[in-house]
Amino acid sequence: MFANYNGCKIIIAGDLNARISNLNSFEDDIFMNSSFHGIRYTLDTVINSQGNRIIEIMEDFGMLICNGRSNADRRASYTYISRNGCSVIDHIWINSLFLESQLDFEVLKIPEISDHLPVLLNVNANHLTVSYKLHGKQKYSFFNKEPLCIERFNKILDESNNIYFNSPSINELNENLILSIDKAAIESGMKVVTM
Repeated sequence: MFANYNGCKIIIAGDLNARISNLNSFEDDIFMNSSFHGIRYTLDTVINSQGNRIIEIMEDFGMLICNGRSNADRRASYTYISRNGCSVIDHIWINSLFLESQLDFEVLKIPEISDHLPVLLNVNANHLTVSYKLHGKQKYSFFNKEPLCIERFNKILDESNNIYFNSPSINELNENLILSIDKAAIESGMKVVTM
């Protein structure tokens, strides 16, 4: 995958079940032009075997974990909280091409949705443009992250009756969540699609 996207900015995110403690720390001078810190701190001091494998793979490809690097998440907040314990297993990784961007990372404290807390990576601009082709036609999506749009987006999602959690199919739940988020983004003016 990395060979196919050489020279591109890469983000890898997900529930990796990898506990890496404060590994993937580097000297701060590498991050001199960045809003991130080189040395990572974390509330989760455990390193598991999955964590060792993830570190080996990600560092071989020059990837940097966002958890524990930003001012908003200086101590790598727990991303998984349950009766059995807490851990930092939901990660966002970036490659070094992002280091000159203004970045912010945080773990969102949204209770009662899941035992996993959502992680958020903000990349420098109030407006982000994504270009893609659909049925041979060029299409553009503009993402407006102005505070009023975000407020409307959150309100629409909070009041949505379209999101459900009771299905045996993880694919159906995933599709439902994606469609609900997309619909809320369009209704709030946060996402504008043009041809």
